[in-house]
Amino acid sequence: MSPTIHLVSESTAPLLDHVGVELARRRHVMWHTLVTEQPSVDYGLLAAARGQTEAAARQWVRRLRNEGKLITVDHSGTLIPSFQFDADYEPIPAVADAVQTLTESGMSGWAVWHWFNSVSPWVGFEPVLLIEQGRGEQLIGLAEQFVADSTAG
Repeated sequence: MSPTIHLVSESTAPLLDHVGVELARRRHVMWHTLVTEQPSVDYGLLAAARGQTEAAARQWVRRLRNEGKLITVDHSGTLIPSFQFDADYEPIPAVADAVQTLTESGMSGWAVWHWFNSVSPWVGFEPVLLIEQGRGEQLIGLAEQFVADSTAG
């Protein structure tokens, strides 16, 4: 019996996922940018700001996150983006409503954080600026418009 020889042609070369790798690389760049340029707190800092134990802060965050009114992201531990809070680290109601609109549409915590800090084509600036300007109703409307436009199609 002679051995079978299999020839590899270009048509049987492996299909390398260059697009998937590039998307993952861009996602990691986005995460790094958010973490290094946008303020956030971990459970320990949140507990200190709110004058409670870390366990109580974790439970409080878990409840709000389960209600869809607060986002967290995992990055060497849990980070909670600070744009969601007022000066006393209480949730800003309009922000919680916008976050809920976005998370109920299926957006992850990372995607929501990115949405708040990226220039919106509808207003020409980052939605997070609406928080600083006290324009909560416009923020909620912008989130609703984004979700409606994202699902219409």
